[in-house]
Amino acid sequence: MAKAPPETLADLLLEASYKPPTQNQWPHDLLINARTELRSARRFVLNREASSFLSDLSNAVFLRKSPKICERIFDQMLSLARLPHAATWIEYDAAAEGLRTAELVFADPYEFVDSGDVIHNASKRSYEERKTRRIGLLAHVAPECETTFMGTIYIKQLLISNSVNLLWFPFRYVWSTDGALGPPYDSLLNATKQLSRGTKFIWESIAGFKGVNEDTKSLNMLTVMPFVDRSGMGWSEHVVDMIVDTLGQFPGLFRRFLALLATINDIPVIATEHISTRGFMARHSYYRYLNHTVLTLNLPKGKDPRQIARNIVAAAHRRAHQVRGHWRRDWRHEGQRIWIHEHIRGDAKLGFVTHDYNVVHEQ
Repeated sequence: MAKAPPETLADLLLEASYKPPTQNQWPHDLLINARTELRSARRFVLNREASSFLSDLSNAVFLRKSPKICERIFDQMLSLARLPHAATWIEYDAAAEGLRTAELVFADPYEFVDSGDVIHNASKRSYEERKTRRIGLLAHVAPECETTFMGTIYIKQLLISNSVNLLWFPFRYVWSTDGALGPPYDSLLNATKQLSRGTKFIWESIAGFKGVNEDTKSLNMLTVMPFVDRSGMGWSEHVVDMIVDTLGQFPGLFRRFLALLATINDIPVIATEHISTRGFMARHSYYRYLNHTVLTLNLPKGKDPRQIARNIVAAAHRRAHQVRGHWRRDWRHEGQRIWIHEHIRGDAKLGFVTHDYNVVHEQ
């Protein structure tokens, strides 16, 4: 009797981490390191309905908005996109999200904020026909600053033979929620000049829409960091090409996670703990799949998901949240930084968002 495939992307990643690395795997130790981080992370899995709503959450608030307003909304979204735990895993049903995105695109493509690449790639394929099945983010708080975060995207795809393929991006996303990236990550902003159109290209690829102004606040708040393995490969020409190709193929994808992180306390969901009872054999030992929390959407019946998404994003932006003290680049004096003292941003009457991190390792 054939073994049933892993139910979640997290389980697929865990199982793959015990297999010997292939000759072309890069970086060589990525999956081993991911296994350690995945076990320590709080794991969240969006069900099909919640994954579909993720498209509304990351798109509806941008519909029929000018580029300048879209930039401001994205800046606010980024400033709220903190991880709920020190190490966090979030995965969603990419087929359901893609199906809903296609519905929004074909309903009125002129309303859609995303670049022409997204609209061009929107597919009318059914849920079952979609090859990209699940997408996950494994992220953690940067050790140097608790308002800086970094994470890697993993993807489960079905091949023509219906066999499963595990992919990952050749870099980590790095983002700050309190002003420009500080040391040592601010050096990445200069390194990305090797990419075509530099930091502007990265911002537009992450946000999913083009035409960003050079003075946009979030331009210096997020970037990418390529993996460096024992061969020392970093910003090599080959790696730069991989980064450009990946960002070009998935414009706006990371915005889905930013939208979710910015509003995770406001989305009407039911959280259910899933205790895994299955596992797999590897290296002459048996390993159990990981427990996780399933997020099930609980929207009011008969309401337009787009309007609900707009209300959620608007409410999250207005709620008060603590901004910790941090360094910021001094635009008046090149090469210098200024200290921004801890303060409160937003309206406390609408609620207060706070994050305290506690790292818990699964036994």
